[in-house]
Amino acid sequence: INRADRILDAGCGSGRNAHYLLREGFAVWGVDENPKAVAAFTELAAELGHPVSPERARLASLDALPFGDGAFDVVLCSAVLHFARDHAHFHAMVHELF
Repeated sequence: INRADRILDAGCGSGRNAHYLLREGFAVWGVDENPKAVAAFTELAAELGHPVSPERARLASLDALPFGDGAFDVVLCSAVLHFARDHAHFHAMVHELF
């Protein structure tokens, strides 16, 4: 990862997995289906001194991301895919992340 990379934390939750990257000022976007998680991610970024715009903290499903193909250099997706409703949903999320 380098400073110029655009990083997506897919299923960002409160920002636990992106904490270091946010703290160090990397360009991190967060998406989650839970509005409270998106709010917590936004709050964490601000507390760490690197606030994110509403464009960079979005309410979204991983199978329908609001970004174009190739928008990110790095995708973090930890402890999220097991929430898939079924096999087809799992594959839809993985396909969208790639």
